[in-house]
Amino acid sequence: LETSLPVGLRLVTDGVLTLAQLIEKMSLNPARILGMDNRIREGNPADLTIIDPDRQHTIHAERFQSLSRNCPFDGWEMTGRAVMTIVGGTIVFDQIS
Repeated sequence: LETSLPVGLRLVTDGVLTLAQLIEKMSLNPARILGMDNRIREGNPADLTIIDPDRQHTIHAERFQSLSRNCPFDGWEMTGRAVMTIVGGTIVFDQIS
């Protein structure tokens, strides 16, 4: 999510993908391949990512939560990023404010 989402949102801005296609590629298709039902509905786990499509930021590989620092997008100015991640109904990442 640290790079895939903002790069994907750039593809939406550039007209390469629609937002619906990006969601399909990043959420619906992986769930289908894994045989999971990830629809938002009663009884399903509350696994959600909240996106601010207008949040401006620079990608800094040294600040990644993951251990990998390989990043061809290091230093890129981006618009749009994940601001909250909820797993199983618990907030595990929060940068809304």
